[in-house]
Amino acid sequence: MIGNYSDPDGLPGGQEELECQECRIIYSFFINIDVKTGRVMKFGQMPMWMPRIDSDIAKELGSSCGFYVRALRSLNESYGIGACAYFRRMIEDYINPLLQLLHDFKKEEGAAPEELQKILDVKAGKNFSAKTEYAGQICPPSLIVQGMNPLKELHEQLSYNIHAGTDKEATEVAIKIKKIVEYVVRSLRKHYVAQKEFVDAMKQNRKE
Repeated sequence: MIGNYSDPDGLPGGQEELECQECRIIYSFFINIDVKTGRVMKFGQMPMWMPRIDSDIAKELGSSCGFYVRALRSLNESYGIGACAYFRRMIEDYINPLLQLLHDFKKEEGAAPEELQKILDVKAGKNFSAKTEYAGQICPPSLIVQGMNPLKELHEQLSYNIHAGTDKEATEVAIKIKKIVEYVVRSLRKHYVAQKEFVDAMKQNRKE
């Protein structure tokens, strides 16, 4: 403990410093100790806790990553409603790049022109819910695990009315959205790149 003090109510406390064993950053914060009830309250922290974002997710989300960071911070503080709101803003911002990636994926698979145009038409629209729903309809089979369609699941989770439930319920929804987003942004790009490299290599071999 760095220093002792008492708050206006006379409760003892002090300033603490702890080193994170993962990132090795030293965090400073204050605590209040109620000796009668045994209750300990932590408040304040320097530097502010920031979630560590994997580079592949940050690169894929681009400008949408800021909402992702805010969502993770809200989750860390058990603000489920806030986390859901930030995740929704992130998907609203990222849905067009996602649809474009699905379009490019389908194009490499040899999809019909009308199918590709349909994706572009949905992307150009203004209805966010229609976009997430359509993304679920055209989810590549390679992303579906044990019959679970992550993009369809994402649409359903985003349909949850965060203001009708509790923070605890919203936290459960936010955790599901987090898992879906991380799986989709990693897997879809990985499958697309691998598929494109294979197709390009085969085309090059035929030319030779």
